[in-house]
Formats: sequence, C-alpha cells, structure tokens
Amino acid sequence: MLQLRFVRASLGLIVIALLFVFSPVASAQPLDQAFNFLSGCTGEYFNNVTVSGSPAYVRGDGALNFFWPENASPAPGINVNNYSVRWTCSVYVATAGNYSFTILTDDGMNVVLDGNPVIWAFYDQGPTSYSATTSVNAGWHTVKVEYYNRWMAGTAQVLTNMVSGPGPVPTATPISPVPTNVWHGQYFNNISLSGSPTLVRDDAVLNFNWGNGSPDPSIPIDFFSVKWDSTQYLAYTGNYQISATSDDGVRVWVDGALVIDAWYDHSATTFVATRYLTAGAHAFHVEYYDHTLTALINVQITYGAVPVPTTPVPQPRTMAAVDDLGFGWQAGGAGGWVDSPIGVNNHSYWMLNRTYSSSGYSWARWYPTLTAPGYYEVFAFIPANQGSTLNARYWIYHGGRYSLASRAQGFYYHQWVSLGTYYFSATGGEYVSLANVTYECYACRTVTFDAIKFEPR
Repeated sequence: MLQLRFVRASLGLIVIALLFVFSPVASAQPLDQAFNFLSGCTGEYFNNVTVSGSPAYVRGDGALNFFWPENASPAPGINVNNYSVRWTCSVYVATAGNYSFTILTDDGMNVVLDGNPVIWAFYDQGPTSYSATTSVNAGWHTVKVEYYNRWMAGTAQVLTNMVSGPGPVPTATPISPVPTNVWHGQYFNNISLSGSPTLVRDDAVLNFNWGNGSPDPSIPIDFFSVKWDSTQYLAYTGNYQISATSDDGVRVWVDGALVIDAWYDHSATTFVATRYLTAGAHAFHVEYYDHTLTALINVQITYGAVPVPTTPVPQPRTMAAVDDLGFGWQAGGAGGWVDSPIGVNNHSYWMLNRTYSSSGYSWARWYPTLTAPGYYEVFAFIPANQGSTLNARYWIYHGGRYSLASRAQGFYYHQWVSLGTYYFSATGGEYVSLANVTYECYACRTVTFDAIKFEPR
C-alpha cells in the first residue's frame, strides 16, 4: 500500500511538472519583469531593406539583443549590408498596466503591439535609443519588430519594463523620436536612391528650385535622387493637407503610410493628400528624383484641410492634342533641330538619326492635359517628305507603364498615324516620347517631330 501511494504521488508530480513545462504562460516571455530583452521570437531575415518578399532565412531567436559588426552577416545566406528582419513574438502579460518599450537601433526599427505602432523610427541612423510607454491588458499579445541595416555595423535591441499598474490607456499615436522639425537629407548620384549617399545634410525646409542646376557641387545637375526624414511636431488634432510639388518624381510617407505616390517623370506638378493626425510628433519620409532638365521639390504640411471627397465627380473625356512648341511640349538633348514650315499649325521639326543611344541624341515629349481617366487612341502626325526613318520609336507612358510603338515614318504622307490605344490615369505626368535614335545606319535617315493627339475610346 505504501509503495502504491508512492507511485501515485510520483506520477502526480510528473503530471504537474509536464503541465508546467508545456504551459503557454511558462513558455512565453512575460512583460512584467524589469528591463527584459524581448524574447521568444521568430525571426524572418530578408536580403533587402524593406522587409519585403519571401524571407531568405527563418529561425527562432532568443533575446532581441543583437550587435553585428561591420561586414558580418546576421544569419546564413544573408547580406552583410542592406538586410532586414521581422521578428514576431508572442508575449503573456500577467498583470495589466503601463509598459515601456526601449530600443537601440542602427539603422531603422519599428515596434508594433497587437497591430498598433508603439515606436516608429524606420530610417537610416547611427546607434540611437528610443522609448515609448503604452497600456497593455492582461493576457496574450503579439509584438512585431521590423528592423533594417543599410551598411556597416548593425544593432537591434528591444527591452520591456512595467512602469505602473492599471491606468488610462495612453494615446494610440505612434511614438516617434523627439521632434526636430529638420529634414535629414541623403543625396544620391543616381535616380534610384541606391548605394551609399554622396551627400548627407540637414535641410531646414523642403522648398528647393534648383532649375537646371545642382543641389551641391558633389551632385550632378541631372540623374540624382534624395530622401529626407523628419519628425514634425503638430500642435493640433485634425485634418492636415500634405502637398508635394515636384519635377520629377516624388513619394511621401506619414508615420509609415504612403500618402503621395508620383514616382515617374513629370514637369512641375502639385500632388495633395489629406490625413487625419493627432497632436504630437509624427514621422515624415520624402523621396525625390530628378531625371533631366529642371529640378524642384516643395513639401508643405497644412492644418485644417478639408477631407478628400470619397466619390469624385465624373468628368467627360475629350480629345487632347499637343503640338511641337505648344503647351505640354518638351525637348532636349544634343540639338540638331531643323525647323520646317509644314505640318500641324504650319510647323514641325526634323533631324538626322543616330544609331544608338548616346550623348549625341535628342528627344521630345508630348504631355497631354486629359480631363478624365480611360482609354485613348494616340496619333502622331507625319508631315510629307520629311521623316524617312523606318524605325521611329514612340514610347507611350500611360497608367504607370511604358509601351513601345515603332512606326516607319517614311511610309506616310502628311497624315495622322495611330500609335495604338492605351489606358491613361489622367493624373498628370503621362506622355509620349520620341528620340532620333533609330538603330539604323548613322545619319542616313531623318526623324520628324510634329503633333500628338489623344482620342477617347
């Protein structure tokens, strides 16, 4: 009988031990221990800085307390620079209350609790610490941490700590760094924001009109790009109008959300978005590039804007035409333009062809003013006895994509020639372009430039 009781007692202890081992509370990382590194996380590692696509490596990580020296990879198969990580952590809170999150990051890091941003500092920077406090209920919670390292050494640390017992829930506004109201700019000698910046500086405002010049002697007058980050303090809660005027492409993010996306070549154009923002600090990120010709960028944040209508008033589609030398016409390159008294409005240009794209070619663009989005058939006017090329390469930029329409100008005599039917978004910046590069024998053909029209279909 004594032996049976001993066996039963032993089995009971074993069962209790197993229940403790497999209890989710025991296996989770509690948030109510002072300054613990967040742990119990699954890490997804990416060979890019945008935490996008499929991860190249996945593993279970211990405490989020990492330092990777320069030229060191964070995981097998991952770059030593330009990588990112997403950690997903399940945490159990035994006691409801206000909890602090403290991070040390180099470069960018976001911390999101149950889908709500807590810390938002996703931009290039040296080792920098941020803290935020938020109210957390008892029970299970999901913490997601996104991190990226642009180059050199990488640091990623996340600590947690209970700072007080149950109380009012703090504002849900994402906690950003201390407002600086300065735009931290990184300037690149390319239009893709790639590689290491050539110039890093702080700009007081984003209001530049460089014309045909350069932002700095170290930056070319064309084919450059810039990205700026700023934490702006907003005094009021309400609607804010974010406007960006640019030539060429521009994108604007507010607290990590893309609000303006005009990443394409266009002449000076203003884009506007309206966001409801709470009083306090907010993170703004602006990306800009200049392709050719004039360069300008102006970004403004204005309180009291009215909400954007949810249902736009439909507009009728009408024919649009752009003639050479008229509104919407742009031209550039190495020159060689020859005036001709024939064509639409008794004027056109022609020039000798070039075999390949090089510094010696010239180009023209026709930017239409379209009243509404939809399908338009595009026509080019070919004057008589002026263009002899058999490979005039018209590029149509429409609805965010490019289409090529090659036409043998030498076969046409003073007539409109269809280049095809395409969908246009009618938001500005769409165009037809033509260069004197024809891939035919050098200077053995001529290319003519006259009017382009857009007929609704």
